[in-house]
Amino acid sequence: MDDRTKQLEMTVADLMGHDPAELACNQCGGAFCGLRVGRVYQGKPLIMCSRKDEVKDILEHLSRR
Repeated sequence: MDDRTKQLEMTVADLMGHDPAELACNQCGGAFCGLRVGRVYQGKPLIMCSRKDEVKDILEHLSRR
């Protein structure tokens, strides 16, 4: 696995106590929404909404590791 793939992987600690379901994209911006953020969690895709404050905090945390 290369470094770019590892950067997309999230752990339980990376969720900062949040349930993946509450972070998920609700597709409020349609199919071409530029606010969706994709990561991998437990080997599955997790598409999050970057409009949510919780996701902003998680993305900031991920950028520091």
